[in-house]
Amino acid sequence: VKKQGVDHPLHAELLIAEAEAQVGLKDYDSAHETLQKFLSQYSGMAVTSEALRLEFEVAEAYLGGAKRRVWVIFRFSGVELAYQILDEISTDHPDSSYAELAIKTKADHLFKTGEHALAEIDYARMLREYPRSRYHQFALRRTADSALASYAGVEYDEAAIIEADERFSDYAVRYPAAAQREGVALIRDSIREMRGEKEFLVGQYYERTRHLSSAVFQYRLVRTQYVDTIAAAKARRRLELLGAAEPVATATP
Repeated sequence: VKKQGVDHPLHAELLIAEAEAQVGLKDYDSAHETLQKFLSQYSGMAVTSEALRLEFEVAEAYLGGAKRRVWVIFRFSGVELAYQILDEISTDHPDSSYAELAIKTKADHLFKTGEHALAEIDYARMLREYPRSRYHQFALRRTADSALASYAGVEYDEAAIIEADERFSDYAVRYPAAAQREGVALIRDSIREMRGEKEFLVGQYYERTRHLSSAVFQYRLVRTQYVDTIAAAKARRRLELLGAAEPVATATP
């Protein structure tokens, strides 16, 4: 490059070769800088796939614990840069063979590190943008698991757990054998228990604040909508104590 200049016909290939050497030396910061030069000048060439492959390797290295360097002596996490690289691959090069894998890799790392709400967003993006993906079953299950894991508890908003139930239901319809093998029905039963408990707490709030008619309404709702749950049994007991017990209608399967 020093001898021939940047206008040489092989300059693009030389940047790729330089970046590959830097990756081999585990100098990921320099490799990323070199690859950014390539992508800003030569994106669309046949060797662009090689640049994306190397960028993907850099991102994986950072996710695997490789540190970034500042002023040679300071090192800090490269995870955020890895996420940025993966986002750029999937957004700027959606037709490349690495685009879908970039989304999955980011989502998997978020899930692994406990960022379940963010992981769900990326898994849902996979389902939306790659509906025929070989990872479709995996991503659908992970969206359900992520939504369930992000539910903070009965005292908090239930949007996440409703989303989880819908995802598990979809998973059971699309992949019934896997759902049966993985105990999805039991998971959905536990979700019903949690939702019933949340509704029961609403009834307790009304009872505690002396809004007894609202409490009775809420307890009856729990008893009829969440039949055979612990919450339904507790609601039935509260109705008896409030003198508002009545026969329970047969539950519809």
